Amino acid sequence: MPWLISPYKKFILKRKKELANKNILIKSEVELGAKFLLWQISRLILCSNNKNNNICDKCYECNLMKLKNHPDFYYINSKKIGIEEIKELKLKVFIKPQINQNKIIWLSNIENISECGINSLLKILEEPPTNVWFLMYHEGSTEITKTLNSRCIKYLLKIPTEKTSLMWLKNKNNYTKYTNLTALRLNNNSPILAKKFVNSLFMKEKNNLFKILNYSINELNLMNLLPLMQKDDTIIKINWIYVLLLDAIKLKNQINEYLINLDNLNLIKKLSTKYSYEKLFFSIKFWIKCKKRLIRIKGINYQLILTEQLLKWEEILDFKQ
Repeated sequence: MPWLISPYKKFILKRKKELANKNILIKSEVELGAKFLLWQISRLILCSNNKNNNICDKCYECNLMKLKNHPDFYYINSKKIGIEEIKELKLKVFIKPQINQNKIIWLSNIENISECGINSLLKILEEPPTNVWFLMYHEGSTEITKTLNSRCIKYLLKIPTEKTSLMWLKNKNNYTKYTNLTALRLNNNSPILAKKFVNSLFMKEKNNLFKILNYSINELNLMNLLPLMQKDDTIIKINWIYVLLLDAIKLKNQINEYLINLDNLNLIKKLSTKYSYEKLFFSIKFWIKCKKRLIRIKGINYQLILTEQLLKWEEILDFKQ
């Protein structure tokens, strides 16, 4: 993952300076491989034979890490971490390392820690033993406390350029540039999520949905979409539809560089040419309204709402049998 090279090198430089602060916090707004980066950092810290900050991959400690059985590596991955879990963690922190001089406490996605848990954790982070490393990561747009930020050395993972991501994806699959670029843009420019997306059923379902939509426009009968929309992941499919409609508006306004569904360019051109800006805009607005109803109203009849939605969409697009 080429976008992880820079933060890894920054860690090595700071480690060479032997900074007192051993609390590491890695942040990213989307999935960019924070876990992998922390795993490499953990291996480097615990490797007893690392030369020039390279993991030897042969020593006793490295073999234990491969087996995920190192006694000085604690991985905390509870869905909810409260004050009791932090108290238990505190006992582990002050136990002398069993093998070498370092010990690692890895807290997986710290947004799972309750407010009381955070306050208890802060007390440990203020004066931890000199040989204990706290490794934490946070993915998502939600904020974490400023106090926790101030106790850590922070690494912000930046979203790589599309060129970098596409080169990486090209080495991971045999899909076309436009397929990979579509997956990338649909997944907030996260190459990792894009890789998962193109190899999942979602990509096939999206393309099948658009194929039926194209056919339905030709036949002036959007009810062909109903069986597809009633299946699982209805909300995701609604998202795909209004992103496609947004692409049609972008093309109409010649904002081609920001198109998302580049693997369905012919359908985008058809929608952009065939329908006015107003019809496309009202279609998007109406789909968003439908999505909100399906999310907010518990026990709602999906078939009834989607049938009503598709019939109304035919009116907006002015279908005439």
